Amino acid sequence: MTQPVGRVILDLVPELGSQLKLNDQGASSMVRLERSSQVLQKAERRAAGLKSIDPSLDLGNGLSLRSYCRLMERLQEQIADYREILALADRANRSVRQGERQLRKLSERLLMAVAARYGKDSPEYEMAAGTRNPKGYVYKGENAA
Repeated sequence: MTQPVGRVILDLVPELGSQLKLNDQGASSMVRLERSSQVLQKAERRAAGLKSIDPSLDLGNGLSLRSYCRLMERLQEQIADYREILALADRANRSVRQGERQLRKLSERLLMAVAARYGKDSPEYEMAAGTRNPKGYVYKGENAA
C-alpha cells in the first residue's frame, strides 16, 4: 500500500511538519503549505535587537529602524493577502468537488434509469455510455441457469 502524498512530503522534508496540514490518515484532498516567512521572523528578531540599541535608530542613507519596520509590515500584509487568496482557492476547490459529486450522482441515476427502462443489454443503454452485457456472459454473483 502506498503512503499518502502528505506523509511522503513529510518524510522527504521533515522541517515542513509544522506547516503541512493533513487529515487523520495523513492525506488531504489538497495538500497545501501555509505560507510563513523565515525572513520575516528573522527580521522581527533583528528589529527587536535594533530597538534595544535605539528605538529611533537612523544610520542614514535610508537605513533606519522606521523604514525597516515599515518594510516588515508590508511583507506581513502581503502574506495575509496570499493566505486570503489561498482560502478563496480552497473554497472554490470545495465547490468544484461538490459539483462533481452532484454530476456523478446524476449521471449514475440517469444510466440506471435507462437500464431500468430499456435493459442493460439494449442499444439505448450502450448509447447512454453503459457497457452492454455480451450474450452468454454471467456477471459475478448471478446464478447461472
